[in-house]
Amino acid sequence: MNTHSAVDCAITSARLIQLPLEATNAIPEPLTSSGSMPICSVQLPDLGLVLSASADDDTARFRDAMRATATALGSSVLVIAHGKWPETLNPVHATALIELSSGPLLLDNLLFYRDRENGLWFIPANGRGLWLALGHNGLCLSMTAPYVDREERSTGLCRAAAEIVRMQGRY
Repeated sequence: MNTHSAVDCAITSARLIQLPLEATNAIPEPLTSSGSMPICSVQLPDLGLVLSASADDDTARFRDAMRATATALGSSVLVIAHGKWPETLNPVHATALIELSSGPLLLDNLLFYRDRENGLWFIPANGRGLWLALGHNGLCLSMTAPYVDREERSTGLCRAAAEIVRMQGRY
């Protein structure tokens, strides 16, 4: 990857991390002890959350760093993978490590979803599993989907994808 491509990817990561930041209204702080986390990483100490974004399509390479960061900070961690062309050629997906009282829970291959009220969710790509809402209280697990049928699911996924594509032309 040349320098120009690296800068473009860093800008894209910074843009994508804005969506979860806006959903929380929290003030981010730099992640000082990021170890092997993506360069574009911030922490939201009031919410017990670390947000990261990377042009690397494979979030699995960050799993050990996510666990170490979650343990060190006592926080949940969300890593967004976007590739070089988010939602135009590369699907945007996320991996979340949620700190529960019973231990950490890893949720992989999550997609951005916007509900009817413009709430931000991360939903399983396969349509089954746990759903994550992101808001003023941080990440919240849900056993119930934020949609009632496949059409509503598709609409929310398209709404989020279109928002991501529009963001690339905003700056």
